[in-house]
Amino acid sequence: QTWLQKEFGADVSIGEGAFIDPYDEGGIAATLQTQAAHIDYRAMAFDELRTGKVGNFDISHQKIKGFLDSIRYARPALSLGQKCGMDKEENMAVDLHGNVITCQNVSAVSTGPNGQSHLLGKLDDLAGVKMKTSTHWSKRDECTSCPVLQLCHGSCMFLHGDLWDAGCDASYSDNIPFFAAALEYLTGCKPIYIEGEFRESRKDIFGLVNGIPSEPAKKRVIPIGVARA
Repeated sequence: QTWLQKEFGADVSIGEGAFIDPYDEGGIAATLQTQAAHIDYRAMAFDELRTGKVGNFDISHQKIKGFLDSIRYARPALSLGQKCGMDKEENMAVDLHGNVITCQNVSAVSTGPNGQSHLLGKLDDLAGVKMKTSTHWSKRDECTSCPVLQLCHGSCMFLHGDLWDAGCDASYSDNIPFFAAALEYLTGCKPIYIEGEFRESRKDIFGLVNGIPSEPAKKRVIPIGVARA
């Protein structure tokens, strides 16, 4: 932000997405590798949010306002769609060859972690189009009890196994600083620990209760599907 403001002016608006969903080995390599790295990121992101260091990032306003609105309007979880919007029947991803595919981030010749092709059918045969690689967040046990569901919207719906675990971990650490910043804005108190039925590694948000763990990088086995003829 500082560099962009210096080059283009203090009022520059910065668009930002989130952590890259780990679709493959490259995605795994680009995400946070240890619990210590997750905690360090959360602490840094929370500090930058509350001190205004990332005020020009549109995502910071969108996320915090969205979470506050979920409280203000008592928005039920069941009203949430998948974050990509591809769970809606009226949304469709296609390529220039008329192939209908799982989403815009994959190709018709690639295969999902569950071994199913990302090719769902053809535009000239919409009746034959069928999604075979997705799992809606409402079908994942850990999503329904996750404190950042209203911010995350279920991460990536076609990931499974270790790829899903890595993507879910990254999405949690990406969104928990917005959760904490919103609660501090409402109450004046900084949340540091969350009780509940979800992963133990996520409850101590900033490592202030149990300390920052020292652990080696996790070795993940990535399932590579075989494209079907």
